[in-house]
Amino acid sequence: MSIQIIGLVQARTNSSRLPKKVLAEIEGKPLIWHIVNRLRQVEKITKVVISTTNNDTDKQLCEFAESENIPYYAGSQDDILDRLYQTGKKFNSPILVKVNGDCPLIDPTTISAGLDLYLRAQQTPDLVVNTITDTFPDGTQFGIFNVQTLCTLWSQIQDKFWREFIYMYMIENQDKFEIINMKNSKDLSSLRWVVDYPEDLEYVRQIYKNLYHKNPNFTTLDVLSLLEERPELIQINAKYVANASKQEYNSLKKKHESH
Repeated sequence: MSIQIIGLVQARTNSSRLPKKVLAEIEGKPLIWHIVNRLRQVEKITKVVISTTNNDTDKQLCEFAESENIPYYAGSQDDILDRLYQTGKKFNSPILVKVNGDCPLIDPTTISAGLDLYLRAQQTPDLVVNTITDTFPDGTQFGIFNVQTLCTLWSQIQDKFWREFIYMYMIENQDKFEIINMKNSKDLSSLRWVVDYPEDLEYVRQIYKNLYHKNPNFTTLDVLSLLEERPELIQINAKYVANASKQEYNSLKKKHESH
């Protein structure tokens, strides 16, 4: 029997910088619809689901999922460990392929390569990522989680901070886990493809406008070719740095440790 591998889009609507960005329109469809669709192109993924919160603010997201027949789980906003664990449990999957709801330029070919690393490993990994050393564009990150490991951590970790930043907890305690980091052949980490601000949304809309109708499943290579032809596009959101979320995390961690 083949194993059930769930593609999981972690999303909520009450983003402080760009509220409801996950439902913002790109080429006639909500941003999150495109992420779900791109994740569905990963051959080994058996089902793509949305993992959101049970806050009133996310009712609209749940209604969207229902209208599009996208399975979903709605749980805790801040306890990400619980949300991931409960999503894996609800859909009875030993493997979760997680992407964030603000990454409409995720590349199915990159994620497929990550899944191959997971499935071919001699010892079943706890986590496969492409972010321990940043070499991919910001906004093409993924994490492939072993649900059994999440189950163990779910019962072990009490600290609210680490339950929210479970991904970073595992990376910061690499010696305790079997983690595979996937590197890109070329360092593209200075490219910002994540949607946090109106300028990011405009940037992504321009990428889609130029590529989507020729090939809805365009890849990172297609985006890079477009940027070579149209370097001015990079200026749209150039005032924001790539991988700012890591800096944010580090300052929150310092605050947590000082308490």
